[in-house]
Amino acid sequence: MSISSEEQETYFKSVILPDFFSLEPKQILVTMWSNKTLIAYGGLVHIDWLNRNAELSFLTSGQLETSNYKFIFSQFLNFTKLISKNDLNLRKLVTETFAFRTQEIQLLEQHGFALEGQLNDQYFKGGMFINSILHGAILG
Repeated sequence: MSISSEEQETYFKSVILPDFFSLEPKQILVTMWSNKTLIAYGGLVHIDWLNRNAELSFLTSGQLETSNYKFIFSQFLNFTKLISKNDLNLRKLVTETFAFRTQEIQLLEQHGFALEGQLNDQYFKGGMFINSILHGAILG
């Protein structure tokens, strides 16, 4: 599933930009660049400052080679876990992943995210219902 440039710009202007100067923003996003080209972005969304947890979000251009994707997603996970614990004082990160994204699920588990559940027939895509896999990582 991908979103258009126009959808991304609308989302940025209506959701991200108004939260820029908040001491407790609802989301914190980072961008990843290679040779002056945006290759991925993501970050923490649905941040719950009271309970000190957040959901991870990660999107790429969709044109990365598998080996590059694994490296970039791994770097993103390492960086996000580090700043979440040390700079933001969060205690838990959660993810929701389409069940068919087995590479992402494997990488999450390699980076300390534990399987917490499955939502059966959660989304209708490509003419069929698909499951969603939930993971969580306690940051210590």
